[in-house]
Amino acid sequence: MKSPASSLLLLLATTGAAKCGPADPATPKLTHLLTAKVTASEGVPIGDSIIGNRTAFPITGGTFTGLISGKLLPVGADFSIIRPNGKFSPDGIAVLQTDDGANILFRDQGYESKDGYIYGAVTFETGAEKYQWLNYVVAVSSAKVSTGASGADVGLEIYFLGPAGP
Repeated sequence: MKSPASSLLLLLATTGAAKCGPADPATPKLTHLLTAKVTASEGVPIGDSIIGNRTAFPITGGTFTGLISGKLLPVGADFSIIRPNGKFSPDGIAVLQTDDGANILFRDQGYESKDGYIYGAVTFETGAEKYQWLNYVVAVSSAKVSTGASGADVGLEIYFLGPAGP
């Protein structure tokens, strides 16, 4: 025999469940985080693998402006891949240094789309108190690469989803 308390809990649980339907998720809002100009030196060939031809492009610097502003330190590289279908896939890691001296690790992985732009998923990591919120954002990038004899220049736009922010 069930106790009155367990019967009441069962009644409340089933009544609540009957009223609950599928959640209506919010449409994510994109907020512009920054615009970056990144410079990289001539590539270092890594070679062919099962996922494509990988080349490391050492990052030599750059600048970024927006909700956060500063420079890219000459640390890191884009370990990009040219896929068997000829499309470019970035696999970058760099250090952003804000105008107030905070260092933020930046990672960007993505794919070249049919329109020739490169779209990526971005993550950040920092111990700087002021920028802790970046550790938790869901961010996306849009990039365009121009190459020359001495390396590459990349124009990069980064947006984050949702209400996170400073």
